[in-house]
Amino acid sequence: MQDWLLFLHLTSLALWFGGLVMLSFLLVSIKQSAGEAVKAQVSTYLKLANRLLHPSALLVLISGAIMIVQMGIERDMKPFWLTFMEQWGGTVVLFSTIALTWVGSRLKKRLTAAEGTEVSQATLPYRAFMMVSVCGILVVMGVVSLKIS
Repeated sequence: MQDWLLFLHLTSLALWFGGLVMLSFLLVSIKQSAGEAVKAQVSTYLKLANRLLHPSALLVLISGAIMIVQMGIERDMKPFWLTFMEQWGGTVVLFSTIALTWVGSRLKKRLTAAEGTEVSQATLPYRAFMMVSVCGILVVMGVVSLKIS
């Protein structure tokens, strides 16, 4: 039973991380563009984030929690990397999901009011939160891959 959970965990992590990076690059690439077509494009990106990235992040959290419980390791006996992944990984998932949902809803409101070149400025906070999430994921992945005791 552990194998399919690990597969689900890693697949969801790859989808979440890759999607955040991809959307960040896409939002940067439209920086020079302006107009209604760009607003529609950004709106499509926000829908993609809400329908694909947030569920992937929550799957990472849920599958990770189930695997940790199945390990049956007492709290005092957990190695540092496992505790770090449990605590900081969960924090990154929750931060990413909540912050990007909140900032995304504000971005939708700004896009309806934005004129032409203001679109690139409106996406700046969203891009910043995406990059913070990506950095958080990289830190957790780095510590876990080193498996520091």
